[in-house]
Amino acid sequence: MNDINRPFMESYKDLFETGDIVWWNEWELVENLGHVSSPQYGAIIKIKIKKNIYNERSVYVAVVLPFGQIKTRELSLHLLNKETI
Repeated sequence: MNDINRPFMESYKDLFETGDIVWWNEWELVENLGHVSSPQYGAIIKIKIKKNIYNERSVYVAVVLPFGQIKTRELSLHLLNKETI
């Protein structure tokens, strides 16, 4: 199959599965310090293919439920790190 027809981030999809605990970094504005990176944790609810709004190529994203929240987020797979014990 031509690479342009395959969904973006396809090489990452085998690294994650539903139920995995993951973490990612987000930037927060902290007074007198500027922007500080802050790790966020959650669980993967689903991995799906989403149509890219900028072009016709699809992309794999994870639907993640951040711990302590009730609203899910869609995050690109390359931003996620699997939590290991």
